[in-house]
Amino acid sequence: MLRTTWLTPWDLSVALSWRYLGSVKEDNNDADPTLHFATYGAYDFAHAQIPSFSYLDLAASWTVNKHLELRGGINNVLDKDPPLASVEIVSGGAANTYSTYDALGRQLFLAFTAKF
Repeated sequence: MLRTTWLTPWDLSVALSWRYLGSVKEDNNDADPTLHFATYGAYDFAHAQIPSFSYLDLAASWTVNKHLELRGGINNVLDKDPPLASVEIVSGGAANTYSTYDALGRQLFLAFTAKF
């Protein structure tokens, strides 16, 4: 993950985050002899790899005064769909249900902090 933040002179900060997920290969196709062909007895072309993935997130925070701060942002700005994989690639469940990828797509958030 890479995050950069711009602190403006107006008590506003804007942050851009890049979340990078490297590619994932199926254990069955690994050269390690303890994994190699362990499941199917041969190379599995259908489920060979999930490619690398990137998400961009944008967030802002504004200190209105000493009592109020507003925050908001967008996760997965480009609304990128998660990769599709069959149940066979992961024992115990579908790979598409794990929280590694943004299954819900673009998400907006808004919050505030009030101090009394």
